[in-house]
Amino acid sequence: MRSRSASTLRALTLGCGLTVVVALTGACRKHDNSDVTAQASRDLRLAQEEANTHGKELAANQADMDQSKRDLVAQHQKVADTAEALVKQQVAVGSAQLTLANARQAYATAMTDRLARLDADLAELAGKAKDAKAKDTLAGLRARRDAVVSTWKAATATVDANWETYTRDLDSTLTTIEHDVHN
Repeated sequence: MRSRSASTLRALTLGCGLTVVVALTGACRKHDNSDVTAQASRDLRLAQEEANTHGKELAANQADMDQSKRDLVAQHQKVADTAEALVKQQVAVGSAQLTLANARQAYATAMTDRLARLDADLAELAGKAKDAKAKDTLAGLRARRDAVVSTWKAATATVDANWETYTRDLDSTLTTIEHDVHN
């Protein structure tokens, strides 16, 4: 009897146990909070995606700003280089203007000396001129000399671009007059 009772008891216990398991399983289904964790999981994933997106945007903006800073530094360097070149050019222009002023002064001195020699030659020729033809020739030479002096005075006030033309013309005219005086 004992074995029958034991087997009945076992069956009852097994039945009760299944009932408890089924009851607990049913109870768990009724009180399932997985939707709460599922929503929290979705919210976490969305927050992570948003943080990643903003992180990428931040990195891109930082890279853009760093590039802008490098460009700005390069522009500042270019401005500094240009300013340095400008100073060097100003020094060069100042030096060239000084050289030009010295060359003009040297030319003026040479022209003054040359005119003084021409005047001495004309004075000597005047002492030798006895007839009307010689005096006419002397007057023509003096008129040409005066024209050279007039042109030379105008040349000293001329723009640098025309300086070479004036000096070339003056030298050519003076050479012709000197040739005519000595022949």
